[in-house]
Amino acid sequence: MNEIWTVIMSTYNQGGDISVILAQYARESQTRERHVSFLLKMYQEEIQKLKSDVPKNTLSNKQKNTIKEEMKVLEKICDANIRGSSEDDPSTNITALLFKDILEAVQLRCPLIHDMLESIIISNPISRNILKTNTHKMICGLQILGFMSNIRNSKTRNCFPMIFGLLCISYGAGKQFVDMLQSMGLSLHWNTIMSFLDKRLTEFQSLIDKCAPTSKPVILLMDNVNMYHGNRRHHRLFKVLGPNMWNFTVRGLLVPNLTEIEHLFQCEESAEKAQCSEPEKLMA
Repeated sequence: MNEIWTVIMSTYNQGGDISVILAQYARESQTRERHVSFLLKMYQEEIQKLKSDVPKNTLSNKQKNTIKEEMKVLEKICDANIRGSSEDDPSTNITALLFKDILEAVQLRCPLIHDMLESIIISNPISRNILKTNTHKMICGLQILGFMSNIRNSKTRNCFPMIFGLLCISYGAGKQFVDMLQSMGLSLHWNTIMSFLDKRLTEFQSLIDKCAPTSKPVILLMDNVNMYHGNRRHHRLFKVLGPNMWNFTVRGLLVPNLTEIEHLFQCEESAEKAQCSEPEKLMA
């Protein structure tokens, strides 16, 4: 363009026609503007890439937003309607396939979280361990993920802390231990679980009255009555090993047939007072 401008000035000074040269100058100026515009756009794109690119060991903003959205879906999946159930049979909610069904729902509705969990949990896709299979590992990882969801938002009706709290109480955990787990996000508060059990007991009252009516006597059946003798350390020195503790591992309830003897249970003398045999009466 500098050369064209020099020719224009020389021709103008000599009194020649510069219209053709000016048209050429205009075309070259437009071409220059296009090149400059393209160059500026290219630099802008490169700068934008530098701003959006993140290190390989860091999640991108898009991935973070996806995880947040999937965590909201996970909160709904973890609500197995256990606390809000009003049915008499808890097996309709707490089943052997509960965790497996939740895992399948997570895989379907939260693919990114499922892939992350699988990458963390599964070390070898081809496992020969018939007990600790990859499915078992994923279910264990799902339980941890459920607790994390409860820590993230404790206001949701997450089934994992409820089930784990009930499990601990069934093994004899006390109030302080359960409340400690609650502070860690692993269980619900003791009072919350007790309120849930009281509610379940009320809902089961009709079934209890049906199986063990108060109008008839019931016979308690026990099996596998074992005795625990305490700590067995220093067995060679001490024969008395500690207090005995009965462990009734199997219990049943029998409602007897009172046909033709119902009058004996309706009479106070025969139903509530101790009965003695005829020889004992004679000896008295």
